Amino acid sequence: MRALADYLNLDWTRLRHRSAELGDHGLAGIAEPRSRLLCLDGVDRACRFVGSLP
Repeated sequence: MRALADYLNLDWTRLRHRSAELGDHGLAGIAEPRSRLLCLDGVDRACRFVGSLP
């Protein structure tokens, strides 16, 4: 993940911090799937994971 952030010229500390915030708050208010059969739980979990990385 860190190598990808470096490749994309993203600040690793800010990316981790923002991912943790998004994971804690949830993306439901920001993005809504078009299908009622989809949910954003997996994206929230992935954001929390990235936020927990050292």
